[in-house]
Amino acid sequence: MIEIWIVERRDDEKINPALFSVLTKEQYDYISSKRLMQDRYNSLLGTVLSRYVLENRFSCFYPIKRNADRKPYVDHFPGEINISHSNNTVVCAVNATGKIGVDIEEISEIDFAIITEFFSFNEQYMFHILSSKRKKQLLLYQLWTLKESFVKATGTGLGPILLSNIEFDLTGQPRLKFQQNNWKFHSGLLNETHCLSVCYSASKKEMISIHKISLNELAMYFLKDQTSYIR
Repeated sequence: MIEIWIVERRDDEKINPALFSVLTKEQYDYISSKRLMQDRYNSLLGTVLSRYVLENRFSCFYPIKRNADRKPYVDHFPGEINISHSNNTVVCAVNATGKIGVDIEEISEIDFAIITEFFSFNEQYMFHILSSKRKKQLLLYQLWTLKESFVKATGTGLGPILLSNIEFDLTGQPRLKFQQNNWKFHSGLLNETHCLSVCYSASKKEMISIHKISLNELAMYFLKDQTSYIR
């Protein structure tokens, strides 16, 4: 089973700065390196959300670290976690037995000209035959998040890969046009304003389990007793 956990923060909802105290030094330094405060808060929420899921769903109490490519990993955990955020929505995805990548994007006005840079010829054709602006917008965000989730799952980063070389077939369940290994995908609207895609390695399609948790629940869990990591 693939688990996806989501925390949505209202614009008027404040983050308790005491949450920074439950981070390891490595986590704190990584989050502090982000220039924008919004990104720092989202990265903080992504870290504590992931820790909550690992502890409560998988009985894993080891800290979240990041490799040289800044991909999160956990010692002694056989699978992977991945984190994404857009505006005030933060997502953690977990594959307990394999690789995983997740991407969420807020749907907003965007210059459709970018498809020539990031989409394959066939994907561009799919885009141009759509009849409405809304359908084109949704397709753009679906393909974008699918490609991002794949890049994050492989752990290669965007540098070595041209997104236009990653082509998807959307007839039925999303799949890579030229299938590599055992990559599986799930994609869709989280709500009216956000598109979410997840890529994971598995021999067969896994059930996707989506959960939501409030910011207040996260804060209460971590700040009630200042739980420590195994370091």
